[in-house]
Parts: sequence; structure tokens; C-alpha cells
Amino acid sequence: MLGVSFALTLFIPETLAPVLLRKKAEKLRKETGDETYRTVEELERLPFAETLKIALFRPILMLFQEPIVIVMTCCASLRSFSDTVN
Repeated sequence: MLGVSFALTLFIPETLAPVLLRKKAEKLRKETGDETYRTVEELERLPFAETLKIALFRPILMLFQEPIVIVMTCCASLRSFSDTVN
């Protein structure tokens, strides 16, 4: 099932707005030669340390603020614990 899911992702078009805008800006820059076509992400790029901090802090924040994440984490840990006990 995992292989089928992965194979299907290769044929699904991109829908994330920042990615679509970046591709459109790249196309416009190439067609017109005008380098002023930029996306917000290109203009306001965060430093790597800030991006890393956000990427590491966000899952921890979700763990304590999102009820479904709490429930799924508890279920997974209890299932894992019961597998090791038996």
C-alpha cells in the first residue's frame, strides 16, 4: 500500500501556493529578463537558525496544544508499551 501511495504522489500536481508563486515568478523572470519578479519568501527569507528553531519547536508546541496529537501519541505509546510487555 505504501508503494502505491508513493507512486500516486508522483503524478499529483503541486498545490502549495508559495511553490506555485515561485515557479510563476521564475517563469516570468526567464521570459521577460526582468529580475524584479520575486515572491515574498524570496524577499523575506528567514535565517537558517530561525527556520531550524521553528521546525524543532512547532511539533513540541502541537503535542501540547492539539488534542488529536495528544490522543494519537498516547495511543501509539500505549500500543508500543503493550507490545513490549507481551
